[in-house]
Amino acid sequence: MHADIIESSISQKRKYTLKLAGTVDEEFVNSFCPTGTMLIQGEDAAALLTIHTDQSGLIGMLRLFHNLGFIILAVRC
Repeated sequence: MHADIIESSISQKRKYTLKLAGTVDEEFVNSFCPTGTMLIQGEDAAALLTIHTDQSGLIGMLRLFHNLGFIILAVRC
């Protein structure tokens, strides 16, 4: 019974925010982020808001950004 509770909470979709150092292109966000993700570009960092995904989707995105050389400054749920 306890394993079912953990499994359903891991696969549950949540809204996340990522903060990345540097510049992120709007076309990149449209191509690689879930639909509805918003980009706010600052001088030194970019924020990706309302990323609606489950935990495995978030981990996949973090790996993608890491592999492309982005510096991940923060992840919030």
